[in-house]
Amino acid sequence: MVKVHAAATLGRVSGRCVQIFGGMGFCRDLPIERYYRDSRIYRIFDGTSEIHRATIAKSALRNGAALFDIGARVRRRSGASERLPAGGALW
Repeated sequence: MVKVHAAATLGRVSGRCVQIFGGMGFCRDLPIERYYRDSRIYRIFDGTSEIHRATIAKSALRNGAALFDIGARVRRRSGASERLPAGGALW
């Protein structure tokens, strides 16, 4: 999920920078040109964002809300019970 969001945000921000700087955004005098070029690579590096979104959706449909409940996944792995310790404190 982080890869998809970070790559999309980088692409959006670098695209806006090029729009703001206009022709200078494409000149190699500024680092904006490199950021814009690299932002396209991050969208397809390690699989396209569409493939990652499909994988996330399949996992969410299979696991339901437990996908987003990190505490439940940790408790399940450690074999801890669902009840809180005496006093109700988590730590």
